[in-house]
Amino acid sequence: MRYIFLFITGIFFLACKEKHPGFSEIEKGYYKKLIVLGDDDKSAILSSYLGIEVLLFPDSSERKATYLLCRPEELYRYFKGEKLLMEINSMKQGEIARFIVPGREAVELFSTDSATLSLLEHAEYQVVMEKRFKDQDNICTFFMHKAQESMISEEDAIRLCQSTLNKEWEDFGDVSICFIEQTEGDSVKAGRDISIEYNTYWLDGTRKDSLTQMAMNFGKPGQLIPGLQYGLSLMKKGERALIYMPSSLAFGEEGSNTGIIPPRTPVYFDVKILDVKNK
Repeated sequence: MRYIFLFITGIFFLACKEKHPGFSEIEKGYYKKLIVLGDDDKSAILSSYLGIEVLLFPDSSERKATYLLCRPEELYRYFKGEKLLMEINSMKQGEIARFIVPGREAVELFSTDSATLSLLEHAEYQVVMEKRFKDQDNICTFFMHKAQESMISEEDAIRLCQSTLNKEWEDFGDVSICFIEQTEGDSVKAGRDISIEYNTYWLDGTRKDSLTQMAMNFGKPGQLIPGLQYGLSLMKKGERALIYMPSSLAFGEEGSNTGIIPPRTPVYFDVKILDVKNK
């Protein structure tokens, strides 16, 4: 009898032991721990967009990060669990919390290492409610500055800004293009004489030069910055497009020689192909 009593007591003790120390259960399979309190003044505003940083395995050398920009009603695309959604949607600006969720949900959120993550019963990630944007906020200015300060990658800054625009984008490696006008004209190819007109823009839509026209025999090395050269090669006579690129394909770590484009600044060009002479 004594051994049976000890066995039952041991089972009871294990059942009562806190499953995830420091975390409180918010619903079955979901746990939360508050790390940093947010700004009370930024909790009641009606946010048009939420800027959220998510760190998977935050205390591990294997941690992975992703940045989300979405409307509050779109949170369900990234987070599951009714009460988990309510917890994240109610976070104040600057608040940091950790959540333990079923491993399969980390797979959906990060879309990486799915074979490994899907085997985990639970996965832990840290959510930072970095910014609650209002309708009048310039979202792209915020992300452009974060890219300049190397707080997020320039590619992520471009992707996040593009997600706020009602346009369709085509990705070509680090260059992405939105075709505003498309034609069946002659293609821009090396050796062909072309003429173009374009404007240069910061990521937040600030125009940095007057309308520029150029004529050239296309394809010569050093003729144009790499991102613009590549973008033009995907266009045809009569077409107009927005060509986005990180600074590594534009004006680099130093910025432009004129000082108009600062260091580490992603940019885009509004370009029209005026003529292509097919010799």
